[in-house]
Amino acid sequence: MVNPLKNGSGEGKYRPQNQSQTRKEMVQTDAKLTIVEELEEGAFGKVFRANMGDKDVVLKSVSRAINHSQETVQKEYAFGMKLKHPNLIKMRSTFDTPDSHCLVMDLIEGVNFFQLVEDNGFRAIPETRVIKIFRGLAKGLEYSHSMGVAHMDIKLENIMLSSDDHVTLIDFGLAVEGTTCEQYRGSPDYASPERWMDQPYDTKPSDVWSLGVVLFVLLTGSMPFESSEYVAKMKESTKSFPWPRGVEISQDVKELCASMLEYNPADRPTMKEVLKHKWLSKPTLLQRLSPKLSRRTTRP
Repeated sequence: MVNPLKNGSGEGKYRPQNQSQTRKEMVQTDAKLTIVEELEEGAFGKVFRANMGDKDVVLKSVSRAINHSQETVQKEYAFGMKLKHPNLIKMRSTFDTPDSHCLVMDLIEGVNFFQLVEDNGFRAIPETRVIKIFRGLAKGLEYSHSMGVAHMDIKLENIMLSSDDHVTLIDFGLAVEGTTCEQYRGSPDYASPERWMDQPYDTKPSDVWSLGVVLFVLLTGSMPFESSEYVAKMKESTKSFPWPRGVEISQDVKELCASMLEYNPADRPTMKEVLKHKWLSKPTLLQRLSPKLSRRTTRP
């Protein structure tokens, strides 16, 4: 099947390597870290699976030849240490080698959201499942925003899903601290309109837009806008949002998604407001069953 979702990134996309190549090029590490295999390689560096004692971890190695690579790695580590939340990636350590700047972080066993949608045949994921996994993602981003950090590269590939549907937002390499950004950041298909305007823009509403794109893809299996007509179509379509035919979802989630994809950043909800939206405030199945289960267990 042809992949209908774009996969571009403002940071460079990693690509899987053949297993026969994984052990040929190792990076120098400290004595506590043992490399198991190379997972991915891209223009900026490599990603390895490794062991730190009895813990499986990810080692991200960024080439020193890349401009500002040390600053980028140090900032990503600092954000990871600052942001302590179950739905955000956990950092372990950072160190340098003669050729690279390295980050060590928790290994998330599972798939990213792009793989989730791909494995589902680029069809809509059931809304009952979307609400569960999106709630965790929204909680993580709301916490990040409350701590003054905008992610700036929210996309399917940067969201991990474990086998029990636990969600983890990863890769804070393009994140910024503060409310304003003066440079384009992120991946084109997820970038808000204001990122293209060559002028300072508010970071948190821009994150909300990107998260709205992710929500749209989960609900429909497709991107909300074609790249070739991106900015023009964004402005034109948000008033009467272009939901694909045949997609059966509730009006509540349609309203939430459309509000997150408002052209004007000031018209988008904050992440706190997203979490309070009636679609996400619906009780889960376990919450609905809890009172009944409690009554059963307290009967004499």
